[in-house]
Amino acid sequence: MSFGQDLVWRLEAAAFAGFIGLMRLLGVERASNVGGALLRTLGPQVGTHKTVTRNLRIAFPEMPKTDRDALALEAWERIGRSSAETAVMDQLTPDSGRLEIVGLERLEAIRDGGRPVVFVSGHLSNFEVMAAVLVASGVPVQVTYRAANNPYVDAQIRKARARYGVKLFAPKGEDGARELLHGLERGESVALLNDQKFSEGPEVTFFGQPVNAAPGDRKSVV
Repeated sequence: MSFGQDLVWRLEAAAFAGFIGLMRLLGVERASNVGGALLRTLGPQVGTHKTVTRNLRIAFPEMPKTDRDALALEAWERIGRSSAETAVMDQLTPDSGRLEIVGLERLEAIRDGGRPVVFVSGHLSNFEVMAAVLVASGVPVQVTYRAANNPYVDAQIRKARARYGVKLFAPKGEDGARELLHGLERGESVALLNDQKFSEGPEVTFFGQPVNAAPGDRKSVV
C-alpha cells in the first residue's frame, strides 16, 4: 500500500468518524431525518440514479413515470435514513422499545432448541435491525458481511456493530463460507443477507433481463 493511498484512507476514515459522531449527537429521530433528507437531495444527482430509474422501469412498466420518480426519491430517502441510523443502532435494539418484532416466538424456539439454523433475508430497509434482533434473542449467530474497501472505515463499522452486540462476522466469499460451515458445526447459526447484484455466477433471467446469480454449489467452499 502506497503512502498516498494510506493518507486518502485515513482522511476518509476521519470524515466517516465525524459523520458517526454527529449522528450520535443528533439522536435517532434527528439523525434519521437528516440522513433521509440528505440522500433524497443528493441521490438523484449521482450516476447511480440512472440505474435506479431503469430498474424501476423494468419492474413496473405500467406505472406512470411520475409515480416511478416519486418511488425513486423514496428509495434514496430510505437509504439515507438507514445509513444515518447505523451510527445509532445501539439505540434501535429490542430493549429500546422502538421495534415491533413479529414472530419472536420462532426465534425463542430456535434459541431453546439448541440447533443451528440459517437465516436468509435481503438488504431491505434498515437491515442492521435484523442483526440486532437476532443477537438480542440469544441465538448465537454469525453474520456475513462485505468489508469496506477502506480498512480504517471497516474497523469503525465493526465497532459500531459491536455496540449492539454483533461480534461474529464471516466475510463474503469462499473463505467466509468455510467459516460459516465451521460455525454451523460448532452450533452457531448463520445469517445471510443476499446481494441484489452479482458480477459473476450462473446467468439467469430476472424480470425478463439476463443477470448473474449466486452459485449454491457446496463443493466450492468445503
